[in-house]
Amino acid sequence: MEDRGSGLEPRPGFAARPRERDPALFVRDLRRLTKRAWVTPTIVAINVALFAVQVGTGVDFSTPSIDDLLTWGANYGPLTMNGELWRLFTACFLHIGVMHIAFNMFAMWRSGVFVEQLFGNVPFLVLYLVAGLGGSVVSLVVHNNTVSAGASGAIFGIFGGLAGYLARNRNTMPKSILRSLGANVAQIVVLNIAIGFLVPRIDVAAHGGGLVIGAIAGFALAQPMTEDGARKRVPRAILVLLASAALLFAGTFALPKHGNLLGALQQVQRLDNEAVSLAQPAAADFEAQRITPAELVARLTQARAKWEGATALLDGLSDLSPEELGLREKYRQYCRLRVEQADATMEYARTHDESALTRAHNLLGRIEAQTRAIEQANQDP
Repeated sequence: MEDRGSGLEPRPGFAARPRERDPALFVRDLRRLTKRAWVTPTIVAINVALFAVQVGTGVDFSTPSIDDLLTWGANYGPLTMNGELWRLFTACFLHIGVMHIAFNMFAMWRSGVFVEQLFGNVPFLVLYLVAGLGGSVVSLVVHNNTVSAGASGAIFGIFGGLAGYLARNRNTMPKSILRSLGANVAQIVVLNIAIGFLVPRIDVAAHGGGLVIGAIAGFALAQPMTEDGARKRVPRAILVLLASAALLFAGTFALPKHGNLLGALQQVQRLDNEAVSLAQPAAADFEAQRITPAELVARLTQARAKWEGATALLDGLSDLSPEELGLREKYRQYCRLRVEQADATMEYARTHDESALTRAHNLLGRIEAQTRAIEQANQDP
């Protein structure tokens, strides 16, 4: 009898739809080609250990100060761009409080193991580092004079790397795994976006930079899930690392350099504290008649010199943004008012002229108002 076929053959001009890959076989191949995901737990351990050491040395576990963040390697344009490029790297392992590191390490653990198995150990490490460095560079582009830190750029780079892999090898992943993975990634992205608005000094720009650069690196690193693809993973990863590092550092050197306002303000604060420690007790001692007018003048002369030094330090800054120029002017005006008050007080000590004393009291009111203006400016995002 003639075989007429099943009647289900594809019509001419239409290709047969490929069968979906068995999820169990896909998972088996993941574990066969990447036997153990050791990079993810190692990165988590390094981040947690570093945070523990920071807290152990006195850094506040909830809201570390800017000074502490800079000491431990936070990214800050005027320092990074003036000989401290290592901050691009160290900032990727530094966190701004316990909530920040908790969210980031949760995201790293939930997503890292699978993506590491997908790419392989060495390519995954390259993806993490390239995305982290890229996020740090983008941070400099967006806000050069902001202190920033966190592994979020590198973690978003993992998500970007996954997108890059799918753009190249989408048909190799079963739909059931894609759906589960998509839900997991969406949850983590929402959590990281939320913490970006809840925790101060979280670098949202680094998130976007890490995501985009991770996608590009992931596309370049992606290999077929075959024995031949596995053999090509490490050589491809080395090439991607070298090319990415060259491009990122070249881009960093092309960025404009800015004056270190934060560093100058730290010195100004120190000089002001020293000057106030001289001036206020001297004024109190003089009012209680415990020191002579000459002794008051001598102490105020020392304090005045410190405020003059702070003014000169501020005047010497260059290459500041418009926002920084405004903040510098507020500090400069504060120092000038302090100098004028010291002059008026010394004039009263020498001459007992009541108008000089009145002028000194009026200047104190202006100093207090200027102090409030500075505090408000430092609180503004």
